[in-house]
Amino acid sequence: MENIQVAKRYVSALFSTASEDNALDTVREDLVGVNALLTDSKEFAGFVGNPLVPEAQSKAVIEELFKGKVHDLTFKFLNFVQQKDRLAELPAICYVFEEFYAKEKGILPVELSIAHAPNDKQVEAIKQKLADRYKKEINLEVKVDESLIGGFRLNINNQIEDYSVVAQLKEFKNKVLNS
Repeated sequence: MENIQVAKRYVSALFSTASEDNALDTVREDLVGVNALLTDSKEFAGFVGNPLVPEAQSKAVIEELFKGKVHDLTFKFLNFVQQKDRLAELPAICYVFEEFYAKEKGILPVELSIAHAPNDKQVEAIKQKLADRYKKEINLEVKVDESLIGGFRLNINNQIEDYSVVAQLKEFKNKVLNS
């Protein structure tokens, strides 16, 4: 995500047009799919990151992969990005679009790192507590991190709240050493 500023300019235009066309949710789904393709396909990720791919070939690949499979606005946008030789910015574009979308829809992305895999009831309880606290819909991403020993860690807007056993042990160690 080297050039977030460039991505923001592109996303701003796309987001505005998608909003006006009542296609915001559909375009978002399309870009989630594009991002998944970037993540899951080394070939596609290599293709968009390769500045040596001839323009005719990159246009053909975009057309083959996306024509008729995504919303017309998304397809036009991908063609525009390809024509401007900015396909390498697609990961940043997808990331920034998701940020814009979450802000527009009042969704708060939260990363939960937890020592042991939680059950559905625990996940829902955490989501509800966070929704009550922040007055937003919570998009919770759960990651198991056994190094926490117990408890959990939240990452909310790059602010870390650490309720793990490891953090408590470090705090205890610091108190003992500094007293």
